[in-house]
Amino acid sequence: MKKYESIYQDLRDKIETGQYPVGAFLPTENEIAELYNASRGTVRVAEQLLESDGLIKKVHGHGSRVLEARKLQIDSAHLTSFSSLLERHQGKLETTVLTQKTALIQEGEFGFSAAADRPCVLIERIRSLSGERVIFDRDYFLVEKVGARLPEQVLETSVYEYLEGELGLRIGYAHKDITVERPDDEVRLNLDLSDDSHVVVTNSLVYLENAALLQVHTAFQRVDTFHLIDNARYRPMR
Repeated sequence: MKKYESIYQDLRDKIETGQYPVGAFLPTENEIAELYNASRGTVRVAEQLLESDGLIKKVHGHGSRVLEARKLQIDSAHLTSFSSLLERHQGKLETTVLTQKTALIQEGEFGFSAAADRPCVLIERIRSLSGERVIFDRDYFLVEKVGARLPEQVLETSVYEYLEGELGLRIGYAHKDITVERPDDEVRLNLDLSDDSHVVVTNSLVYLENAALLQVHTAFQRVDTFHLIDNARYRPMR
């Protein structure tokens, strides 16, 4: 493990166990560097990881303030497995499986043009963070790729790990579309929205490395738990 990784993990553990409580400031960069016998540059990398996890926020002139770990970080440039979210939110993230059945995507639903008339395994799940229902997701996996039914225990952890480890599928990439919309009655029923008027909707088409369609995915997420990160490349004007 690299030095910045061990510092990151130790600081993370102290935040999650309350040694550095919500609202408090971490020790200064110099103090952390001295504590771990590391350079300030190494400390900055560790703190950047904590900030990208939504655990701290840099406050100019004051240092790094500890935040409440309520946001689920979504990387728009990569596919994020649920197991990685489980690891990041140790013990605070749970899954409730609502539906697993064979179905067709209906006309008008997202993904219809890509998967029309192709039987799918429809899986609907609720993701709860610290006991609050914050994500309702709907997945259509093509039967021709995954079979007619997935093991129940897999649905509560990571389907992707099962598909790659047990079925030998190689997941390649996804096309994502992220919007903020008003929820319908079904979404409101399955999420703890309180007075929220909108949810974040992520629609994805997931493909294998050979460019064959694998999955149509839609997730409805409570806005206050959504954290998007991305990588942007400058394109000069011509």
